[in-house]
Parts: sequence; C-alpha cells; structure tokens
Amino acid sequence: MKKNIFIIFFCVSFIAGCGTKEETVQEPVTIQVFENDEPYIIKSYNTEKGDSSLRELGGSYTPVYYGMDTDFINMVSEEKYNQWIATFQSDLNPDGKSWDTCLQKDFIQYFHIPKQKVEEKLGVTYTQEQIEAFYSDDQKDINTAFKSNYAIMADGELYSPVWLATHTKRDYEEAGITAAQLEEYIVKWDKEYLKEYCLPVVYQLTKMDKNYETGTVECIREELDNLSLYGIPDTIHDVLEKEAYEKYMQQFIFEYIAPERDLGELNIVNILSEFNFDYNTFSDMCRGYLSDEECTIIFSRDYEAIDDLFER
Repeated sequence: MKKNIFIIFFCVSFIAGCGTKEETVQEPVTIQVFENDEPYIIKSYNTEKGDSSLRELGGSYTPVYYGMDTDFINMVSEEKYNQWIATFQSDLNPDGKSWDTCLQKDFIQYFHIPKQKVEEKLGVTYTQEQIEAFYSDDQKDINTAFKSNYAIMADGELYSPVWLATHTKRDYEEAGITAAQLEEYIVKWDKEYLKEYCLPVVYQLTKMDKNYETGTVECIREELDNLSLYGIPDTIHDVLEKEAYEKYMQQFIFEYIAPERDLGELNIVNILSEFNFDYNTFSDMCRGYLSDEECTIIFSRDYEAIDDLFER
C-alpha cells in the first residue's frame, strides 16, 4: 500500500475493518504533518496501538479524503507542490487559504490536472465516484463519495459521531437527522472505544424515540443510569446564544486538528460550572431532563455527592 506524503492528524496505515477491537501490530511510520503553520515538520509516530486510527472514526470523512498521494505531486513537481503549499495560511502568508482546504480537490483544481490523468495514476487509490467528485462543484458529491462509515448524511450534509455527541435533539431535527438513522449508526458505534460517542447520542435518541431500548447498546450497559450526566438539554439553546453554544462545543470537535478537550468532559456538571448559571436558570433548563433532587445535588458543587449521584 502506498504511503501518503502528508496526513493531517492520523497515520498512514489503518486497522483492518475499523470497528473491530482487534489489535494490530504496526511499524512506526514517519509522516509529514502540519504544526504551527509549518508544513515541513517531520514527526515519527509509533502506531502500535492504533490509537490515531480509532480516533479518526469520530470524523466525517473516510481517511483517504485527507491524505496527499505522492503520485499527485509527481504529476507536477516538488517545486510546484511547494508553491501550492505556500498559498495556504502561514506567518509569511497570513491571508492565505485555510488549511482545511489543503486537500486533493484543491490540488487538482489549482494545477488543472485532467481527470483522465488522475484515473490512470490513481484509479486504484480512489473509486471512480471519488475521482468524479474531485471535479464536481457540488460539495454534496464530495460528501457522498468520501463519507465515513461512522457519519450520518442528511440533506447532503455530513454529521460525524463527535458532532452528534455535542448537539441536541433540536439540532438533529433541524438538520433532518431521523431517529432511524441514529439507531442504525449506534449499532456501528457499539464498540468499547466508541462509547464516548454513544452515551450522549443514545441520550438524545431516547428523547426522539420514547420506545428506544437503551439496553440493547452493549458498550454502555453499565452506564445506563448515568445517561443524564452526558445529556445536553435541548433548552440550553434557549439560555445560550447560538454563537456561544457552538463556540463551547467546538472545544470537543475535531476534523482537521486535535480537539482542545476530551469528549468525556462534556457533561451537565461542567456545563453548569463553566457557564455559571444561577439555580433557577439551571433548574428550568433541566426540567424534564433531571429531577429536582438531581438539580439540587449538581448545583451544590458537592462533587462527592455528585459522584454518588451518578454511580447509581
């Protein structure tokens, strides 16, 4: 298998059949990564445990979407490739293009590479649908061709497991995401290392589908009584401005860069503490989600009592 010349936040080789818990022994891989606006830093990652590969399951796109195959660079030259890299944001080019567009599609369009040439050189690496998407002006074509098996598509937009975990029933419904779609994908996420995505999504699903059987989700069976800890009340939208809400949730989301915080820190206790709600606002926001007793215990900031509450 050919190695990519650079990869944004994950390694070249992946666990076969992502979604299994099989351990894969992999050799350390030296890859080119972006760091602090410097695209030429070389780092060596030991991927023995496959942690980076598992993490990518939280993204919207299949891993091949992010890499730059060496055959692409050979189609032009290393010098021209470096000229393309220089068009992105850096200390020397603060008004350059965003790094999240540093993808094969931009490369192809920048150098006007013919489709036939890509088919000849990269027909094994990419499917015909993916190659066609490179030449489409419709983002929906890219989303369809490179969609991760662990993302949900609704109205042509992609929603990753980590996006779903940081949003609410109201957000799902506004996006056109159905309870049936969530049930289907939770089956795929029902693995031990995807539990962090499952907990909050299962909680929201119980609000969309009152008949949903949470006990069928193996990976969170021991934490079913703690779902309310990880649930985000819909009414948080009525308390926070949309911009403030999305800015807060952005800490936990990753696509091209590492998240600032672990998803496990997204819970009702931290939301209370970090937004400093008064008791009436908090209890009103959580009415129907938490009992009055639970609200009182959480609002007390007595973390020993809070631990006891969520250990039931």
